[in-house]
Amino acid sequence: MDNHKITPKEIFIGSVWEAEIIQGLLNNAGIDAYVLDESSGTIAPWRVASGGADTVKLVVADDKEQEARQIMSAYRQA
Repeated sequence: MDNHKITPKEIFIGSVWEAEIIQGLLNNAGIDAYVLDESSGTIAPWRVASGGADTVKLVVADDKEQEARQIMSAYRQA
């Protein structure tokens, strides 16, 4: 029996729209990614982040972090 505990790793902090684009790319690659603070970041961004900028976080399982960062890097270079 595998007792590996999955730890979420934050790979992105930014806007809702960009987090959702990256989430879609990761999901298409078979990596589960989750957007945190999406509702708060949209409705009351100043409560989530100073000045209302960079209001959401994107997290993946720790064992998928490297692969997710590679995909995100390719997206940013495109």
